[in-house]
Amino acid sequence: MTSDGQPYSAHQAERYERYQQVMALHEQGMKTKEIAKRVGLGVRTIQRWLTHGEYVETNYHHQHRSRFDAYEAYVMRRWDEGCHNIQQLWREITALGYPHSDQALRRHLEALREKKPGDLPETSCFDHFSAKKAM
Repeated sequence: MTSDGQPYSAHQAERYERYQQVMALHEQGMKTKEIAKRVGLGVRTIQRWLTHGEYVETNYHHQHRSRFDAYEAYVMRRWDEGCHNIQQLWREITALGYPHSDQALRRHLEALREKKPGDLPETSCFDHFSAKKAM
């Protein structure tokens, strides 16, 4: 089990077994380089595990931060104030330094709709057309 009570994934379970092997081989007096060759891990990993003295879970799936994150609070505040015009929001955040297109902003807002379906209105057929294109 992980520190938060969740079961290990297959990868985590395999890694924990390797950790136990490393500790057992170290207790038998095997040198770090020999342990690394035997279990198929890097010397630095072995050194880190031996130095720490206990198994430390690693999280390989760090949450990716996008360039939009710096502007999300502003866009959400404006959205809550009633500004649902993506072109207007794009012009405002472009003035603040947002380097991407209005289509990129649209994709971010669609992703936010998926995360918070109750907070943002559904897309409508008019979201993708300008007044000229709709006619």
